[in-house]
Amino acid sequence: MTTSDQHGPAGEAPPPIPEPGLADAISGSHPSAAAGAAGSLRGAAPAQPYLGPPTAPASPYPPAAGQPWLPPQTSQPWFPPQIGQPGAPAPLTKAGLRRDTRRLVLAYAGCLVVIQIVGAIVGGVAVIFDPAVRDMINDMIANSSGGIDLNSQTIIDAFSRYSGLASVAGLVAGASCFFAIRGKRLVTSDLTIVGERVRLPVIGQLFVLMMAVQLLASLMTAVLSWLGIDITGSYESGIESIAASPIGLVYVVLLGPFLEELIFRGAVLRHLQPYGKNFAIITSAVMFGLYHMILFQAAYAIPVGIILAYTASRFSLKWSLALHIANNGLAMLSLTGVPEAVFLIFYVLCGAGAVAIFALRRSEVRALPAAGAPVLDHPYQIAWSHPLFIIAALILLATGVLLLL
Repeated sequence: MTTSDQHGPAGEAPPPIPEPGLADAISGSHPSAAAGAAGSLRGAAPAQPYLGPPTAPASPYPPAAGQPWLPPQTSQPWFPPQIGQPGAPAPLTKAGLRRDTRRLVLAYAGCLVVIQIVGAIVGGVAVIFDPAVRDMINDMIANSSGGIDLNSQTIIDAFSRYSGLASVAGLVAGASCFFAIRGKRLVTSDLTIVGERVRLPVIGQLFVLMMAVQLLASLMTAVLSWLGIDITGSYESGIESIAASPIGLVYVVLLGPFLEELIFRGAVLRHLQPYGKNFAIITSAVMFGLYHMILFQAAYAIPVGIILAYTASRFSLKWSLALHIANNGLAMLSLTGVPEAVFLIFYVLCGAGAVAIFALRRSEVRALPAAGAPVLDHPYQIAWSHPLFIIAALILLATGVLLLL
């Protein structure tokens, strides 16, 4: 160091450092007091260089005339707490997954039971107060005839008129069972959570894949029909009965898809997603298929449920809802007298498109298992082997077999 560096310009001596006074010793603002205080603390961090007395944060408002303006200080970045720290999420465990599976299956079973009970009550009350049914009952009382024939055409027509209303009431009441496991998230974050920025070409490709599944279902139905096995009778009659009324048509195309998305791509998918994206997608799709309680519809609903759950987890629930509405709308369109050949050509084109999508995006498809790998080892074995899960699946499969008889 040169003399000029030590004594300043033109050999001037630096100003002397004042002796620390009482106020400096207390506040620690004097360099020697700060160093002494830092050194007096056993185990304290090394003293930092003295940068002068602390200054007040700069005001974001314009300064008064003649005063310099300083930019406002920015806040420190926030880091989420790590596992083991206060406020951090609990680590995922095998016991936690089994507990969440138990709660989920109980809500699922409660939903199915409530749907049947509320639907039967609402439909029964509506039929009793139907004018045509009341006239039939009054005639029977006046003529002292026998009991009510539940197979009479008047009763059947009345049930057909109100089956849509019964379905809406039952599904709304059943969906409320999932408040037990999701709380207010069922109608807040489960509906509004957003993933990637949506790309319409990808949504179009997912729709094509969904229609390709419809093609496979149609081919399976044709083969079984050729063998003399009818697996679509109960499904088609049920859909036609519900869609016979305006409210039933609205239920099939709009309200039904919305409530089913709320349940399966909202509550079920989000409840299981912490354990792995792929695990949540496949499990929610299986539960979605079994929920329909018709084997033919379940075989079709499971792969469609996978596509819808993938859409909801990657983008948002509103896009899985849009695909669901489009699927059900096409199903209703097929009941309006449009030639089957038109739908067959459309489904064949979608099948060819699905093959092209898998060929062009094979690298992305191969990466899906790793991208959505489970957090725990063997989550399917842990969850699907739960006694309640097995019992619920067996009951719903048995119900589907009975409906075929």
